[in-house]
Amino acid sequence: MSILFQMASSPNAAATPLLTAKYRTRMTNRTIIDNFPLILAVLATWGSSRLLGQTFQDFFKNTLKKTDKEIKKICRFSADLPKLAKTTFEGLDVTFVCTLLPLLLDKSKDDPNNILDKDLQEQLSEIRKVRNDVMHEPDGGAVDPTVASNIENIAMKLLDIGGKMYKKKADEINMAKSMAKKIITDAQDMVKTGKEHQTIQCQALLKEDGLKQLREKVEKFKEKSPLLQQLQSYFHLQLCGTKGKITSKGILKSLNELEEQIIIIEGESGSGKTLLLREFLRDILRIEGEVNKFEGSQAFEIPLLIACRNVSYRTLSELWRKEFSEVVERVEGKDLIDTALGKMRILLLVDGLDEINENSNALVEDVQQFLKNHADAKCIFTARPHSVKQFEQQLDKEGLPFQTFKIEEIESKEEQLRFLKTACNNGPAIAKAYEEVDLKLKSPVLLASYSYSYSKDPTSVKGWTLPSHVMRGVIDYGLDTAVLRLNTRNIQASKRIGDFVLERISYISFCCLLRMKLTLGKQEINWLFRETGDKCTGLNVDTTEILSCFFPAISTDIDNVDFFHKSHQETFAVLHLYFMMTNSRKSPKEIFQEASENYEDICEEQDGALQREYEDEKGVSEFFRR
Repeated sequence: MSILFQMASSPNAAATPLLTAKYRTRMTNRTIIDNFPLILAVLATWGSSRLLGQTFQDFFKNTLKKTDKEIKKICRFSADLPKLAKTTFEGLDVTFVCTLLPLLLDKSKDDPNNILDKDLQEQLSEIRKVRNDVMHEPDGGAVDPTVASNIENIAMKLLDIGGKMYKKKADEINMAKSMAKKIITDAQDMVKTGKEHQTIQCQALLKEDGLKQLREKVEKFKEKSPLLQQLQSYFHLQLCGTKGKITSKGILKSLNELEEQIIIIEGESGSGKTLLLREFLRDILRIEGEVNKFEGSQAFEIPLLIACRNVSYRTLSELWRKEFSEVVERVEGKDLIDTALGKMRILLLVDGLDEINENSNALVEDVQQFLKNHADAKCIFTARPHSVKQFEQQLDKEGLPFQTFKIEEIESKEEQLRFLKTACNNGPAIAKAYEEVDLKLKSPVLLASYSYSYSKDPTSVKGWTLPSHVMRGVIDYGLDTAVLRLNTRNIQASKRIGDFVLERISYISFCCLLRMKLTLGKQEINWLFRETGDKCTGLNVDTTEILSCFFPAISTDIDNVDFFHKSHQETFAVLHLYFMMTNSRKSPKEIFQEASENYEDICEEQDGALQREYEDEKGVSEFFRR
C-alpha cells in the first residue's frame, strides 16, 4: 500500500494537503539555503588569490600570514575550526561561509572607499537573515513562498557587486546568474521527487498523528504522579549562566536564538530539572489557540523526552519507532521517519545525565551524533552538579558548542510562599500553614511534597522543622493510610502488616540503589505483590490497595513505577539500613552482601556480580558517596 493511499484513509486527511504544502515549501526553502554557498563560491573564485586545492587554514596562515590566535577568532565556536581544513564551500553552513568569504576576498583596487565592499556585506547580512528565518521559524519564514524569489534577488545583487569589484565581463556575470538560478530551480524540483515527496508526507503525519500520540503520553504521566496532580500551574525558576541570569520562561527563546545547539541545565536533586523538561514538552505540544507558558516554544515542531534513568533502547531510531508507533505503521521505508525528523525543527530533552545506564549512555552518544549531522536540531540536557564538568569536556571534545545554566534555589521565605500560593492547589491555605512554621524548603520538589502532605492531613505538617521531615512525612502518610485501610477490614494485625509492607518497600528500594536503578521495574513490582499478597493471605485484602498507599500508580499491569523523587527512594533505602542495623545488629558490609545476594535471586541472576561489587569497604563507601 502506498503512503498516499494510507494517508487518504486517515481521519485527518482533510488537513493533510495543507500540511503537505507547508512542508514542501519549507523543504524547498531550506534546500535553497543549504545550496547557497555554491553561489558564494563563484565570488570566491573571482576575487580570491587562494590557490585551487589550498585549504582555508593554509591560506590564512601561509598566504595572509595570520597568527593561530587570529585564525581561531575567525571561528566563533571550536566546532568550526575543522571546517578550515576544507578546500571548498561544499557542505558548509551559509552563516559560516558568509563570515569566511570577506576574509578570502582580495581588496578591489577600483573600490578605494569600500562602497562595493559595504554593499557586499549588506547582501551577506540579508542572506543570513533569510537563513535564520527559514531555519528558526517553522511557521514563519520557513514556509514563506516568497523566500525563493528573495534569495534569487540577493544572489543576483551579490553577483552584480562581485562582477563590478573584480571587473568581470557581462557574459561571465550572466553565466554565473544562470548557474545560480539553476541551483534554485533544482532545489524546487528536488522536493517533487518520490523520496522527497514521501519525506514531506511523513512530516505531515508526524505533525498530525505523532504529536497527538505524544500528548496522550504526557497526560498519562501527570495522572500517575501525585506531586504533579498537586500542582495547578508552573512556577518559573531562576537560572544563572556565564552570561548572566535568566528565568525558565526564557530558556527556549534563548536556545532558539543561540548559535549553540545545546543547553545544559545543572541543578541539585529536587531543584526542578525533570519537571522543567516535562513542562517544555507540554508547552511545545499545546494545540493552536492555547496559551504558551514559555517564550519561544512555538519555534519547535517535535519535542522528545529521554529519561536516562530508565530507557530500554540504545538508538534514536528505536526511540522514534516507540514514540511514533502509529506513524511507523503507516509509512514505507525503514529510515523514512529518521529522514523526516532530521529535516524538522526538533528539540531533544535529555533528563538525568547523572543517572545514566548502559542503554542511555549509548543513546546519548547517538544524540550527539544526530546533533552533529543536523545543525538545526537543538537539545537540552539536565544533570546534577557532580556530572556536569565531565559532560562539558565530552562536548568540547566532540566539537559541540553549548551553554550551561544552573537552577538557583528558592532562597527567600517570600518566594517559597509565592510558590505555594500560585503553583499548588488550595495554595493560599497551604501558604498560610507554611508561614506559621519554622521551615525553609528551597527546592520545588520539597515544597510540592509539603503541599501534598498538607492536602492529605493538615495536622501532619505542624511539627516539621527540617527538609528531611518532608519526605519522611510522605512515607509516614503512606503507612498511616495503609493501616487505616486494613483497619476498615477489621484486621487486628493491621499495624504489623503495614510495618511489614514498609520494610519490604524499603528493602527493594535499597536494592535498586545498589544497582543504581532509580525506578521499580517489573521484577521488583511482582516481588512486592507476592510478598504483600502472602502476608495478607486469607484477610480479604486487595494487595494493590495497600501498596498504592506508598506508590499511587502501582499495579501489576505496568512495567515500572517512579518514586516521587530521588530523595523519596533514598529515604526508603535509609529506612532499610536503620531497620537492619537496629533489628539484626549487622554491619553495613553484612547488610550489603545479604541484600545483594537476595536481590540477585529476585532478578534471577546467577553470576554474583552485585555481591562482588560490595564485597569490600570500597564498594560500600562508594555507595554512600553516591
